[in-house]
Amino acid sequence: NGSAPLILVGLGHADLHDNKTNDARQKFEAAITAATTKKGPDPIVLSAIGRANVDAKAGDFNYAIEKLAAASAKDEKNTEILLQLGNAHRKARPGEGGGEAFKSYKKALEMDPKFAVADIRLAKLFESQRNWDFVLEFLTDAVKRDPTFAPAYYELFYYYFYRGKFPEAEAQLTNYISNTDVNWETDYLQAQLSWAKKDFTSAIAKGEGVIAATGDKTKPKVYKLLADASFQKGEYANAKK
Repeated sequence: NGSAPLILVGLGHADLHDNKTNDARQKFEAAITAATTKKGPDPIVLSAIGRANVDAKAGDFNYAIEKLAAASAKDEKNTEILLQLGNAHRKARPGEGGGEAFKSYKKALEMDPKFAVADIRLAKLFESQRNWDFVLEFLTDAVKRDPTFAPAYYELFYYYFYRGKFPEAEAQLTNYISNTDVNWETDYLQAQLSWAKKDFTSAIAKGEGVIAATGDKTKPKVYKLLADASFQKGEYANAKK
């Protein structure tokens, strides 16, 4: 059904990624019309429109706020709507929308105390302000709310990694790997940690494992790590390679 409201929103989302902003807006408005009853517009459709505009670079963030605010007014306990509303405020006014974003994220947590993704967004909010105490507080809260929430462990890994606290970083990396799919990216994180700890033999072994798994799609950063680890070991031919 090509005229189904959520299909129209999805097509409009794709249009935004192609910078077809006028086409996108037409589809969004058509979706709202199709999903409007005597009770008003469907909040799920409004939320999807808001999310699409927040996600795409060509999105209209103020339009997103308008639709998400309307959706939230009709479905006050919907945490996904509140999350996207906070994201929209952040993007609409970088450096200024933090207050409204904070309110939306905190309200989402009030509605669902286990909604750990809101803690991640709060941490990112304070990361942009370089307020590291609050960053750590909210990341820690995230894993307390949901001990299986891998994205929080990922952020905690890098929080400690960039501060040279490698035992703590390793513990968070272990937690991350235990709660996500093991693939070349987790292998790269292990290689990165080995490199930082100056265990260059391990870093090289893990880095070569990543190359074996990804082939010609290997990211440049993997070769960069291998080059430096080989250089640090005095294996200059391998470093040059």
